[in-house]
Amino acid sequence: MKKEYNELRKTIENSKTILITGHIDPDGDAVGSTLAMYNYISKLNKYIDIILLKLPITFSYLHNFDKIKTNEINLKKEYDLLIVFDCGDNKRINFNIDNYIFKKIVVIDHHKTHEDFGNLTILDYKSPSTCEIVYDILKSFKYDIDLQIAECLYTGMLTDTGSFKNSNVIPTSFLVAYELIKIGVNPNRISRLALDIITLNKLELIKYTYANLEIINNNIAYLYINKDILDKYDDDENIHEGLVNYGKNIEGIEVSIFIRQLDESLYKASMRSTDKVDVAIISKKYNGGGHTAAAGFEYNGNLEDIKNNLIKDVQSQL
Repeated sequence: MKKEYNELRKTIENSKTILITGHIDPDGDAVGSTLAMYNYISKLNKYIDIILLKLPITFSYLHNFDKIKTNEINLKKEYDLLIVFDCGDNKRINFNIDNYIFKKIVVIDHHKTHEDFGNLTILDYKSPSTCEIVYDILKSFKYDIDLQIAECLYTGMLTDTGSFKNSNVIPTSFLVAYELIKIGVNPNRISRLALDIITLNKLELIKYTYANLEIINNNIAYLYINKDILDKYDDDENIHEGLVNYGKNIEGIEVSIFIRQLDESLYKASMRSTDKVDVAIISKKYNGGGHTAAAGFEYNGNLEDIKNNLIKDVQSQL
């Protein structure tokens, strides 16, 4: 990646106006990677904006979280550079880029199902998180990573690896985590803030999710939440985050399917699996994407149809 890293460094140096973003429904890796790069570039005397719509308040402890724009008001119409993080294709960018002019687009991603859309793409699908790639990038710049950036990177790594428990973890993940902790990151603090603390509304949502859980053939968990329930307990843009894992964590479950209603006939499906099923392949079938053990997509149509089809798709791999 040395060539791509050098090109990125030169591109940033030669750009006066820069916009940073990630994927829709940003998670810890999207927030962590975008903020890490924002905090780095903000020291370079550039004009820089960062935008993430539907921003989850969970990660408000990260430095410059309050600088993230959550709407398109006051954005420039033209930027020298757009940097997109943790985004597998241009349909999943967090805002409508067609309304703006960018002289150059750089994409930094780790999704197995990535579809190239940038002028410069830095892709490592073996990396368990985009934040780990950003760490490598900043080290290649010979930049002395500070605690504020280290916390951003550790947050993304922690959340995208399921607390370093998922099958996507590689040996370098622990080495990078070690280096970030040496800088001053407090693992206990970040884990509690990013993963452990939940609101009472989230607890009610978890109770509802478990009450409506279906177990199919003793190896598939199916969870569903309609829009009315989500709206009732919505105290955070990302309150649904992690609910899919409650199915996966049940003994004997190979795949957890979580569907939430977005609109009358619009749904978002999320899947988590063990090593037996590649949910990225299934998600790709429905124009989605992701990783072998974690993937998702949006679906416009009949709920029972997509439920039954997904169950068949999973069973075909078991």
